[in-house]
Amino acid sequence: MVKVKYPIFQEASQWTNIPFWKETLEQCSLAKFPKGMSVSRGVIYINNTKTKKNIQRYDVPEDPKEVCALCKKIFTEILGLKSAKDKCKDLEDFRTTQNEFKSHIFTNFKEASLKIQREQLIDNYVMDTGEERGLNSYEMKQFKNAIYVGIHMGIVKGIEFDGGKIVDIPEIKLKKSRRGWVPRFNN
Repeated sequence: MVKVKYPIFQEASQWTNIPFWKETLEQCSLAKFPKGMSVSRGVIYINNTKTKKNIQRYDVPEDPKEVCALCKKIFTEILGLKSAKDKCKDLEDFRTTQNEFKSHIFTNFKEASLKIQREQLIDNYVMDTGEERGLNSYEMKQFKNAIYVGIHMGIVKGIEFDGGKIVDIPEIKLKKSRRGWVPRFNN
């Protein structure tokens, strides 16, 4: 028989219907805590897993219902644990956002407010240009880097769009040389 070291967690496990949380609380009752969490003398400690120092502490409530609520909050918000149901919901939300992004037609670069949206627009432009001109992977990487440097340095001022895609960046052109295609900034 397994010895229960913290019975309050076993009692708290009765206050949830989600199997993942029930199992996690039951493991806590056996002193098997999620990484980054420990309990000592009626106090829950949240530890920095690298330095092993306590960064937060919570007194363990006496009411099992409150223990359940506190632990679920700690598990999700601080330790980042998720049940399978939560992971499925997050994946579904991600796919919905991705589909919205794909169906959205951008008319200018500033409209793509998220970094990932801008990266996707640039990646698509580089891939389309690469296929059109027969660039190898090294040349596409150089072209992409030149675009980012141009944007960062303020050289790229206008990006032309058509149908929600980048069609031209007038300040950067690809020139054919003996080494292949080389990105050049227009002065």
